[in-house]
Amino acid sequence: MGDRMTQTRKRDRDAVVRIDSHTDEILSALARERNEDKKQVLADSVEMLRRQTLLDVLCEAYRDLKNDPEAWAREVAERAEWQSAELERLEVDPVTQKSRVPTHRTGAPPNSHNR
Repeated sequence: MGDRMTQTRKRDRDAVVRIDSHTDEILSALARERNEDKKQVLADSVEMLRRQTLLDVLCEAYRDLKNDPEAWAREVAERAEWQSAELERLEVDPVTQKSRVPTHRTGAPPNSHNR
């Protein structure tokens, strides 16, 4: 039981990170502007950097896909197939005369089939 308590305390404890004075000044200014503590500003900044890094990786993968003619052709064909499947599900609303995806209370929509 003692080990479990020690592990819990270690997880709950804040980490100490050393930053240079210039970064600390910027962090302090951002905290004042946002009316938050530096810990929250830093956490938000790390999360934004994590998301940006993910987007950068996705953009690079998309660029690579577009630069491969065969892979891009397969992607375009798959998109067309998905769009066609969605169009098959549309129906016209009798009141507005606009297309809409039907809502059904049970499982799959009518006329659905495995592809």
